[in-house]
Amino acid sequence: MGAGITDIEIPDSVLTIEQNAFDGCKELTSIVIPASVVVIGENIFGGVMNSRQSSIGPCPKLKSIVVDKGNKMFDSRDNCNAIIESATDTLLFGCQTTVIPDTVKAIGPYAFDTCATITSIHIPSGVNSIGEGAFRCSGLESAEVPDNVTTIGAGAFAFCENLKNVKLPSELGEIPGSLLVGCKSLTTVSIPETVTAIGPTAFAECRNLKSLNIPEQVAKIEWGTFRYCTSLKELTLPEGLKQIKKEAFWNVGIERIEIPKKTTAIGLLAFKNSEQLKTVTIKGAVKQLDATFDNCRALETVSFDAAAKSVKNTPFEYCESLKTINVPAGTADQFKKLLPANQHSLIVELPAEKKK
Repeated sequence: MGAGITDIEIPDSVLTIEQNAFDGCKELTSIVIPASVVVIGENIFGGVMNSRQSSIGPCPKLKSIVVDKGNKMFDSRDNCNAIIESATDTLLFGCQTTVIPDTVKAIGPYAFDTCATITSIHIPSGVNSIGEGAFRCSGLESAEVPDNVTTIGAGAFAFCENLKNVKLPSELGEIPGSLLVGCKSLTTVSIPETVTAIGPTAFAECRNLKSLNIPEQVAKIEWGTFRYCTSLKELTLPEGLKQIKKEAFWNVGIERIEIPKKTTAIGLLAFKNSEQLKTVTIKGAVKQLDATFDNCRALETVSFDAAAKSVKNTPFEYCESLKTINVPAGTADQFKKLLPANQHSLIVELPAEKKK
C-alpha cells in the first residue's frame, strides 16, 4: 500500500485481508470493510514487530473504521470505529477514536498496539479478557481494568510510556509476563491480594515506580520481574516466598531487604547493580546464592539468620563498602568454606539465642 493513501474502500469482491495489509499507510484516516470479507489476518495495520522503534504507530492518523452492515463475520457496531468479530464479540482492531461497545466480551491481541494518540479509553464491565499486547506502546495515561476481566495477556500494557496509574481487577489470579514493562511514568501500582503468580519482567523498566505490594500468596518472583525499577525504595517480600529467580531485582533502588525464612533459593544476579542497597537480612537456610548481590557498591551489612548451603560465583563481588557478614553462632567455619578468603575477616558470629 502507498504511504500517501488517506482513504481506503475495499472492493466487494475481496474475501481476505492479509496480515500487515496496510502497514506503512501513515496518512490513512479511514477504511471501509465490505460485506464480502470473511477472513482478516493478524496485525493488518502493522506495527507489532517494530512498535518500540515507532513513536507514532503504523497508521497514526486512522480515525474511521467501518464494516459494512451486511458482513456476517465482522462488524463495527454502534459506530465504534473498530473491527469486531461478531461470533465471539471480540474487538480485533481499534484506532484513536474507538469507543468500545458494552457488548464486547474480549479485546484481542494487539488491538490498540502503537495507538500513540489514545490517552484514555473506557473498558466496559462486560469485557472478560484482554489479549497479549492489546494496548502495547499506546499513549494511555491511565487504565482501569474492570473486575470481570479474569485473563490479561502478556505485555498488555507494555511500553505505555505515559501511563501513570493502573487499576487491576480485584480478583485477578495472575500478573502476566511483561504486563507493564517499560511503563516509565508509572509511580504506584496496587496488586490484588488474590494474585498468586507474577510473570517474568512484569514491572521491569518501570523507572519511576516507587512502591508496590506483593501479595502474601506469591511464592516465586520470576526472572527480571522488577529489573531496572531504579526508583523502587521500599519493598516487603511475602513470608511465603520460596524462590527469587535470576535478575529479579537487578538495579532497583531499595536500601534494605529482608529475605523471608521460607525463601530457599536466590537466583543468579538477583540483586545485581542495586547500588543503593545497604542492608540485607536472610532469614532462612538458603540452598543457593549465585552472584546474588554482585556490584551492590553501597552494601555494608549482610546478616544470615541460618547457615547457607550452597554458594556459586561469589555472592558479594564488587561490594566495596561491605563491612560485616553476620552469621549464626558456630557457623563461621562453614561460611569461610563458601566465601572467598578476602571476605573471611568480615564474618562475625552472633551469640547463640538463649532458650527460654
